[in-house]
Amino acid sequence: EMEDIIKEQTQAYILNEAERLGTHIDVEVTLSDSYPPEPKQVTMTGSVSPYQKQCISQYLAQYMGIPQERQIWN
Repeated sequence: EMEDIIKEQTQAYILNEAERLGTHIDVEVTLSDSYPPEPKQVTMTGSVSPYQKQCISQYLAQYMGIPQERQIWN
């Protein structure tokens, strides 16, 4: 249950940031095995401009603690 809440909230934050930037993406968050679980990796699918991708990547790294090497773009 806690894992579902963390996953859903993390995805919602990312989707809100994408929407703020004028784009729509699909997001899948993978959580760590630690307790409490933390976002470990994010897979994003959608058509984004290089600027939007850069902004979302920076947001994930700076505010969510997910470095670029754990951000997968499809």
